[in-house]
Amino acid sequence: MCVQSKSRDGFGVDGVAIGALAVSALFGLFSLTMTITSARYILINLTTVDYLKSKNVVHQLAIRVPRGTPPGPNYHVITYPLPTSPSGMSLSGMTVTDERFAPSPRDRLATRTFAIVRTEMGENPWDLGYYGNWKSVMGANVVDWLLPVNGSPCARHDEAGESFYEMGPLYGKLRERFGLAGLREGEEEGAVEMMQQERERGERQQGGDGLVGKAL
Repeated sequence: MCVQSKSRDGFGVDGVAIGALAVSALFGLFSLTMTITSARYILINLTTVDYLKSKNVVHQLAIRVPRGTPPGPNYHVITYPLPTSPSGMSLSGMTVTDERFAPSPRDRLATRTFAIVRTEMGENPWDLGYYGNWKSVMGANVVDWLLPVNGSPCARHDEAGESFYEMGPLYGKLRERFGLAGLREGEEEGAVEMMQQERERGERQQGGDGLVGKAL
């Protein structure tokens, strides 16, 4: 309206105003494009680099299975931590029968067996669906979306879970696809028992340090 009014009154068009409008339009278009692109990557739970290779990538995952699970025709298994000899050399791939090399009760609680499986090309194990992907990055409520001052939920790694990042429906499909059994109840309790023992031992050590401090 201002430009039209000046033209009608016989005044020339302000070149500074035209330049400002052109720069504003350029930055507006750039910001809109980046916003749409970023929202798209959030919805499919991929970074820019991951998206460029997403159609041709195959993921190799370690899925926890019950201890003693044998290798299958399409996957192999690994038990961690690996048994070691007194010299500290790993005995990977060997069955330990010598009691000297047998793990202690505490080590048995920490033992984990994993099946190493491969996804089909282009599958994303961390795809939670559009809404789930959005919440994992932006937060669970609208306030977090508009005021992103809190940390992103996907950055809050849960070391006690199945993965540092939340796994999508493909995780369950891979278990079914390769015929992997679920964990036995005792193995789930073993992890909790091990953490509880570590916590109690830490509390005892702190109590002992306090007594030593008082004695000194």
